[in-house]
Amino acid sequence: MPVEHSLWQFFVDHRPSLVVDLAKMFAALGDDLVLLPLAVLLAFFGLATRKRTLATLGPVFAIVPTFVAVGAMKTLIDRSRPPAAQALVEVTSASMPSGHAAYAAALAATAWVLVASSPRAALWRSVAVVVAVLAGIARMVLGVHWAGDIVVGWAVGGIVGFCVVTALGKRLQSNG
Repeated sequence: MPVEHSLWQFFVDHRPSLVVDLAKMFAALGDDLVLLPLAVLLAFFGLATRKRTLATLGPVFAIVPTFVAVGAMKTLIDRSRPPAAQALVEVTSASMPSGHAAYAAALAATAWVLVASSPRAALWRSVAVVVAVLAGIARMVLGVHWAGDIVVGWAVGGIVGFCVVTALGKRLQSNG
């Protein structure tokens, strides 16, 4: 944990107001009450601009099991958060995994698969990955997560998102 503490301390010690404001914006975007409607909007956008397929609903189908996985893991692992005196936002749940990092990674993973045939796939994939990375880093800037919480969150969300979209794609092919 010394490396995790050092990383956390670095972000706590180096957080100018602009960085804090951006981190709070990412925290708000990663809230459950924002992400589920965002996933629904992404699905509607996909339905409006692509073939109407089950895979287009991937963002919605990925977020829900990610919520479940994160909640279960927080309960089972029950890891303590960094010192509350350094937190810039109020948090009440256990620390591992970072839900914000998991939800951002789940959306990034679904975007990664769904934009594969797009002529701008590289651009959209880059945007999705950058947003997911920033969502995780924002949690350390706000002083509410250890680095390991974020890495596990990214892994959980990425795996769930990829599995969901892959399963939806296989189902479409078998019904094809």
